[in-house]
Amino acid sequence: PAPARSAAEALVEQLGAEAFADREAAAAALRKLGADAIPALAAAAGHPSPEVRDRAAALLVKIRRAADGAARVVPRRLALDYAGLPLG
Repeated sequence: PAPARSAAEALVEQLGAEAFADREAAAAALRKLGADAIPALAAAAGHPSPEVRDRAAALLVKIRRAADGAARVVPRRLALDYAGLPLG
C-alpha cells in the first residue's frame, strides 16, 4: 500500500485549489505548522501546478526566515554588577 500523505502534503496540494479562500486557508495552516511543513513545501518545487509551486516557494522562504530568526533570538539571563561604580 502507498504511504499515507502527511497533513502538510495535503495542505500543499490545497494550495492549488480552485477557490481562493481554500488556497489562503491552506497557506495559513502551513504557516501555523512552521518548520514541520518545510519538507512538504520543498518537495512542492517539482509540482506540476505553477500556483502550488509559487505559493509553496513563498511560504518556504517565510517559514525558514521565521525559524532562523527564532533560533537567533534566545532569551538570556544576565547579572549586572554595579557595585562601586557611579551611576550618574
